[in-house]
Amino acid sequence: WLKLAADGGHPEASIRMGNELLSKNDPSGAIDYYIKSETNEGWFNIGHVYWHGHPRSSPPLPPDPDKAVEYFRRAADNGDLDSKYFLGVNLEDVSLVSESAEGGHGGAMYYMALHNYSETGSEARFKEEILLAAEEGNDPDAMAIVGESSFHGSSGFAKSPVEALRWWKLAAEGGHSDAAVSAGAPLF
Repeated sequence: WLKLAADGGHPEASIRMGNELLSKNDPSGAIDYYIKSETNEGWFNIGHVYWHGHPRSSPPLPPDPDKAVEYFRRAADNGDLDSKYFLGVNLEDVSLVSESAEGGHGGAMYYMALHNYSETGSEARFKEEILLAAEEGNDPDAMAIVGESSFHGSSGFAKSPVEALRWWKLAAEGGHSDAAVSAGAPLF
């Protein structure tokens, strides 16, 4: 049914079909379905395939950063925040990261909080931006920093082991392994 829907032009089915083919080491087939989807997610996925290459396919697909950037840009130009963030970080273009952060991308918000702190040294601004990345951006890295800062009473945060534990747990739920260790350490 999935292939039938994808071949019929259903964008979500095309993405899922592409993902399935990629997991079976068929990047060319995956790319064909991503193209069929005509979505930002498809362009983003193609960008990743070309950025990293696919050495397990036969024949192996070598990385092609120029081609990857072409597809990331297609999605970014169409408003895709993940693509803007990826391009901004990898091409060292802070303006693209900033655009992504302004759109609510958690990782970009975290990146900009660190970038702005390194530029200004303002703890008050850092606290505001890292909290925004943690609360609104739902970024596990930002949550872990809020937890660490709350535990030590640093970066403008009041010292509060209770708040630290709360933020470490949230970060751990988001997949942050260091925060999981920090949350569990007081139990021993």
